Amino acid sequence: MLLHKSQYEVIDDWQVLGMRATGSMTVVAREVFVPSTRRSACWRRAAATNFPREVEPQPAYRVPLSALGGHGIGACAVGNAQGALELTIAAVKERSTNYTGAKMRDFQAVQLRVGAAGAKIDAARLVLRNDCLEAQEIANRRVIADPQTKLRFKRNLAYAVGLATEAVDMLHAMAGANGIYETYPLERIFRDAHSLAGHISFSFDAQASGWGFAVLGGEVNNPTL
Repeated sequence: MLLHKSQYEVIDDWQVLGMRATGSMTVVAREVFVPSTRRSACWRRAAATNFPREVEPQPAYRVPLSALGGHGIGACAVGNAQGALELTIAAVKERSTNYTGAKMRDFQAVQLRVGAAGAKIDAARLVLRNDCLEAQEIANRRVIADPQTKLRFKRNLAYAVGLATEAVDMLHAMAGANGIYETYPLERIFRDAHSLAGHISFSFDAQASGWGFAVLGGEVNNPTL
């Protein structure tokens, strides 16, 4: 529904652990009438069924929001993890241990953590990119993806965000006491990663089970798909 800014109130309640810059505050509208010309059914947009043909014929508008909408935020998780990796690499190159003076980069444990984090980030990026390319190809054929495919996209999104979060955790743990200071960039990246990962779209338990139920013969009855 589209409302004029005079018709609603923004409540400043976004006091959170991370992702503070999104400003995702509550919006309240009381006793407001919205004419049909400024309304659209959410389920129609989410499923990419009738909505694209009514408004815009381009293939991009046939990509289902319910299945791919979270991939944009998932990409933020990957970029966040990539930032953590780049900051860690720069810090390790310059850092020596406090007690022995040995260079951190010479420790195999450090090398392994950096290598594993990099692999997780690359894998997450490829998973999300592959889904987007497949969804675009389906839309280019002017068809709507079947429910199992949509659920697979949602499963993959949760898995990719999990990989990105794991990478951030590995790198943040390696920062030691430096990682708890608000002035240290990795501290904010850690908070943002876990705040983002708390969304239901990125819960692997929730999203993987939906796909598993479908492929095992369960009847999917979800109007948003």
